[in-house]
Amino acid sequence: MLALCVPGIAVMFSPQFAPAIKSIIKHPGEWANLRDGIRRTTPLWNNAVEGYSSFLYALGTTNDKAIAVVGRDGWVFLGDFFNKNMSQALGRRHYNEVELSAWNGTVGGQEQWLAHRNIPMLFVVAPAKWSIYPDKLPQWSEGRIGTHIFDQLLSSPQHLPLIDLRPSLQQARSIGDTYSPFNSHWTDFGAWVGWKEISKKLATLNPKFMDLYVPPADGAVVNPNYGSEFKAMISLPEPNPWTMPKLASPLPEFAIVADDGSAQVVPGSTHTGLLDLPRNTRNESAKKRLRALVLRDSMGDSLSPYLQAAFYETIQVRHNIDNQSLAPNVPALIEKYKPDVVLYVMTERHLDNVLSESYLWLSANNYDLAVSQGARVNVANESPALTTSGNLDLKGPFALTWADSSKGLRTVRVSLKASASGILKIQGVKDGRPVEFAERYAQGDNELFLSLTSEVEGAQVSFENMDPSVQVSLGKVSMVVQDAK
Repeated sequence: MLALCVPGIAVMFSPQFAPAIKSIIKHPGEWANLRDGIRRTTPLWNNAVEGYSSFLYALGTTNDKAIAVVGRDGWVFLGDFFNKNMSQALGRRHYNEVELSAWNGTVGGQEQWLAHRNIPMLFVVAPAKWSIYPDKLPQWSEGRIGTHIFDQLLSSPQHLPLIDLRPSLQQARSIGDTYSPFNSHWTDFGAWVGWKEISKKLATLNPKFMDLYVPPADGAVVNPNYGSEFKAMISLPEPNPWTMPKLASPLPEFAIVADDGSAQVVPGSTHTGLLDLPRNTRNESAKKRLRALVLRDSMGDSLSPYLQAAFYETIQVRHNIDNQSLAPNVPALIEKYKPDVVLYVMTERHLDNVLSESYLWLSANNYDLAVSQGARVNVANESPALTTSGNLDLKGPFALTWADSSKGLRTVRVSLKASASGILKIQGVKDGRPVEFAERYAQGDNELFLSLTSEVEGAQVSFENMDPSVQVSLGKVSMVVQDAK
């Protein structure tokens, strides 16, 4: 009876207990969040949970297999709660034809649009731990692993700008671990191996990327207790060995540039973490004045020191492929920064998310094609052929009207600025009936492209902001018409 009562008594003495109870009375749904605060301030609870997790781990299992799965030699892998990670590891989650088409359309369309501006693009799928250490997966997975999504993409007839880092990362295991037992990310050594291959690939895309700085290293060193990623997830406080390259010399210092232009010089070993994004860095000692736009996730943390050492300037932005409603508007980023290269760095498990911007890139390329073929760019209210009416802040009706009756492909470019991400509803007329479609806009600056083929007939489209709480201001609106074949 005492054993049953002690934990409850210990919790009552937590400094967070009384405030939590008061909050729960008013907002019962807050219990899940407040419980963690009580647990963190109750040592007995923490110790009991950690002891229980360690006991289960010793038996080869965890208290939540959706979060963590124990493999061979004690290695732990993320479960299906994280982008169906284990289902992807086993090849049970793969793309159908619709998903493959959407991925090809988004990445291939973006590559085409960037190429028109002489900007190379490279999409780095940072391998999942199970891609490099399949021998550490659970014993029961032996002989049950099917085709992975990344292999589907690599074998696609449309040659996407992908790089396969798996062979190099597997080969480097003979020198040092490129991943670790209790973390899902590549180690600093693994990121260094990855950067070597990325720099080689960039050199094949354009000669100006020849001789990008790769810090020389003589083997690897190990930090025996880097910390377990799974301590916060399942209260498993195991020491995690972390391998780092043994660099011949320190990385060059660089500056973190704030929005107001001020700069703070920091050591070259400084990581740019996921929570630091967006971040602009500048390295005056870089061999070439090259600017890289890096759209990335947490796999870019360990990679960031090498990027910051190689490029004169990096603009690092979270890609949010795992939450595409918050993804940045890439055309606007290109217009603002005019980078020499666009790099995506995405952890492999995010392939569970199907990319959804093929329409944007198709429309953007239609706009470019029409202009290259000599189509006139009609700017709203600067040309009699194109006019607007209504509120530029979209707090009321806003309409775009054109005078010509050409039957060719009509593509509209809309510049707007938004205080948060949201959805723009576009309405037109087809066969005498209203038709609607939607376009996502991002927080900040946006360049949106709309191809009005079968969606709209007539001489007008209207725009409506679906979230009135978001402040939107429309800028330049233009349209081109590509002659019908």
